Amino acid sequence: MERSSPASSCVSREPSPDEEFSKKSAMPMMLVGCPGCLMYVIISEENLKCPKCKSTVLLDFFKEERIKNSKA
Repeated sequence: MERSSPASSCVSREPSPDEEFSKKSAMPMMLVGCPGCLMYVIISEENLKCPKCKSTVLLDFFKEERIKNSKA
């Protein structure tokens, strides 16, 4: 007996690899250091939290370079 979910089911579909790649590649990323974990992490500019300890106190290593590039 085969079961299928109705169209109104709350089960979501998995994104295709192309959809997932294009969504992730559109997000600006930045390299930061977490003084709490003593780790370097690459995070999205939209979610400025350490993935390990969830701290929002992060050290931005390339901030001056981004400022110089935006003035040019």
